[in-house]
Amino acid sequence: MIRGATLFRVFMRSFFIQSSWGFGKMQGLGFASAVEPALKEMFKDKGQRIEALKRHLKFFNTQPYMASPVLGAALRLEEEALKGGLAANSAPDFKARVAGPYGALGDSFFWGSLRPMCSCAGALVAFALGVWGVMAFLLSFNVMHLWMRWHGLKQGYRLGPSVVSYIKSLELPAAGQLMRNISAGMIGGIAGIFAWRFFVASGLSGGFPRPMALAGVLIFLAAVMLAYMLLKKGFTLARLIYAVLIPLVIYGISI
Repeated sequence: MIRGATLFRVFMRSFFIQSSWGFGKMQGLGFASAVEPALKEMFKDKGQRIEALKRHLKFFNTQPYMASPVLGAALRLEEEALKGGLAANSAPDFKARVAGPYGALGDSFFWGSLRPMCSCAGALVAFALGVWGVMAFLLSFNVMHLWMRWHGLKQGYRLGPSVVSYIKSLELPAAGQLMRNISAGMIGGIAGIFAWRFFVASGLSGGFPRPMALAGVLIFLAAVMLAYMLLKKGFTLARLIYAVLIPLVIYGISI
């Protein structure tokens, strides 16, 4: 069994899996560097350790956060191979099978769903608390991404190849769709808040607070519904965010 301290070293090195990225092996060198502390503890014979390290220098490329379950599973497979229960190439073969699907899954969830949602949340907080919106974004995004890095590594090491079933049980595509819907609602809310503030600042609200309050609610709801409908019609979430936030930034600079 790999010690907890050694697994933590693998976890820390996983942050640099793309630091030596290249067209030949993509993340291969970074992956090998990440598993090296565990291989050093696992293989006492230097020759065996070098051969194991060479196995992980081959081509590998996936979404960097989703690399953690693969790291853990690869270490479990190396242990089983060392005991004689599996072929030596079991770990590289597993990596090759899951790298592509995990890359697509991670890109859709982390880049296409989680990050936009956290960006929208940060923008909403910025409306109320200014620069604290930056902290809201960083906190909300990094909690999830760090959880996947650490928990994914541990689950991969505990379950081996069965970590595939565990990742499937998380239902990341469904969660990503929910996040995109929430993001559409928030970006619509941001547009509605801005429209209402501009309406009030321009003096168009006059002296009718109650009707204008109702108008503000209607503007907010209309903006939310419009953003949601555009998302359903095929507009990407990134386009919606740019369409709303870029004019806000320009307006903020101009005043």
